[in-house]
Amino acid sequence: MTKAEFVRAIPKLGIEAETFEIEQLFGFFDPDNDGSIELKELSKKLKGPSAAFGRDLARELEQVEAALRTADASEARVRKAWDAYDVDASDSIDLGEVMSLMDDLGLLKTLTSDPVDFATEMFIKYDQNDDGVLSFNEFRSFFNAARDDANGRRKAAATATARTQHGLDANQREARKAIAEKKAREKAAAADALRKQNAAMRERIARAAEAAGGSVEDAEAEYQEARRKQKGRK
Repeated sequence: MTKAEFVRAIPKLGIEAETFEIEQLFGFFDPDNDGSIELKELSKKLKGPSAAFGRDLARELEQVEAALRTADASEARVRKAWDAYDVDASDSIDLGEVMSLMDDLGLLKTLTSDPVDFATEMFIKYDQNDDGVLSFNEFRSFFNAARDDANGRRKAAATATARTQHGLDANQREARKAIAEKKAREKAAAADALRKQNAAMRERIARAAEAAGGSVEDAEAEYQEARRKQKGRK
């Protein structure tokens, strides 16, 4: 386990400590200062009654380490798919392409909610400034919400809130809420229509490539290029 992994893992065990304190603890277990530790060696570094603590700590850290590596692998997969849509490397994508990205990640087919209903709620939550774009960090929350929905852990629906409501009466607030929800649903429906259009285009390209003896990789590259050109014409 590296120092960075150790620093990430300790708080997940419910141990409250400053980063520098965790780094000092890591240093105790890393006397040769090579930047990594073998978890099985933890108990050997602690003597007497502390040895049992060392064994327990090592076992729990192994579990956390495995969970962190799984999470890192998942994020790497999401980031790779994201980068195909973030063509200008701005760390943001158009909301219109979110449904296509979700489809590429296999999220839509596992949702328990209607995809447009789900996207509407997410757009209300993450596009309150109405700029029509989503950052990677925002999409990561979007992604986690989709997994929660798929696993039956869907949280209460988001409610649309206006940016400035000072001085508004209840009817005005409700009117603004209805407008925000209507906009979000229109964006979600448009994004789903684009997703279907992209899926059909990908299938056509894949069939043509197969008929011509081309590879799956070449077909996917051609699809991504066609999708980017199509976006550029809009």
